[in-house]
Amino acid sequence: MKRIIDEGYAKARDLLTRERARLDALAQALLREESLNEEQMLVVTGLAGRAPHPDPVAVNR
Repeated sequence: MKRIIDEGYAKARDLLTRERARLDALAQALLREESLNEEQMLVVTGLAGRAPHPDPVAVNR
């Protein structure tokens, strides 16, 4: 059980670290606008026009 939790934690931390610039851009846009729709979020994060990934956690692996 501990191994599974540790692996999940490591994957989440890696994803958040790798996508930090997108997270920061999204946070700044939300502070300015208070709410964003899906298209606005995709534009802010630079993901607009990309095909959706079947596993959102696996994006940019």
